[in-house]
Amino acid sequence: MWGKPLPPSLPLSPAFAVLFRATTLSTVISQLGLEFRELLLC
Repeated sequence: MWGKPLPPSLPLSPAFAVLFRATTLSTVISQLGLEFRELLLC
């Protein structure tokens, strides 16, 4: 699902792709941060 290319008919597709990638990155980073915090608490 994450690797699905955006349709080229969207006028804002480059900006949307950057935004989508940024939100995906922040989600992954926050998930890693939660796991790291659990490791520290153990």
